[in-house]
Amino acid sequence: MITGIVFKGVNALKIENDFLCVTLIPELGGKIASVIHKDKNFEFYFQHKQEIFPTPELFSNFEEFDASGLDDCFPSVDSCSVNINGRSVQYPDHGEIWSKVMTYEISNDTVVLRCSSEILP
Repeated sequence: MITGIVFKGVNALKIENDFLCVTLIPELGGKIASVIHKDKNFEFYFQHKQEIFPTPELFSNFEEFDASGLDDCFPSVDSCSVNINGRSVQYPDHGEIWSKVMTYEISNDTVVLRCSSEILP
């Protein structure tokens, strides 16, 4: 079952089956904020201690934000310079997905997240 919720001040999706309850935040790059084993009431991920999640922007410094849950760092972990069509382009720390608002579709108990790069073609 998939339901919309508000988690730490942001819109999120609660994805639940008989065993797990997963909290996914499309507005924060598809962050997996929580995974709870329901029978044991056990949280697998470190939890953000603040009441709300801060909202990063493209080129925000990853280490200035929370280290909770699971963030995507595609296609790079560190900031770097990449060659795109013969020109050098600076790429952000931990890539750009973690700081993007993703669109999503829900169909047949499946969530599909999408985002477009502002840097890469």
